[in-house]
Amino acid sequence: LADRLHRQTSGSRRIARDDLHLTLAFIGVLTPECALRIACLLAQHDPAPFRWRIDRLGRFERARVAWAAGPDDRRLSALAADVRHLLDAEAVTYDRRAFVPHVTLLRALPVTTTLPSDAIDPALDWVVGAPRMLRSAGGHYTDVAARPR
Repeated sequence: LADRLHRQTSGSRRIARDDLHLTLAFIGVLTPECALRIACLLAQHDPAPFRWRIDRLGRFERARVAWAAGPDDRRLSALAADVRHLLDAEAVTYDRRAFVPHVTLLRALPVTTTLPSDAIDPALDWVVGAPRMLRSAGGHYTDVAARPR
């Protein structure tokens, strides 16, 4: 899907397959020690995996990104709330905007870009599992390994 969209929207930057993710809370810069502490706490949170149906495309105009998303899912909202509660308990600052579940597919979307359609047919299943702490560097994401203490 991302490859097809990228071919149809010249000038955009495709998110690599290995970097696709669903952000539950955007944290920003942390010390390595704090990031590891949060990664260890998240590793203790192991909800049962579930499928989230992705059935539409959209864009965030100001951020110039194209995304894929699906209907509201109470399990997904509850998972985001759990992660944000954990961050609050650890006094970690994060972006407190409302949780908008989406998977970013393209960045640097030209302002004049029109997406080919807002529907994804056939719809996709995204398997939601345990939350993880990811570190972003140059548009690539790596898992902050939770090591036993």
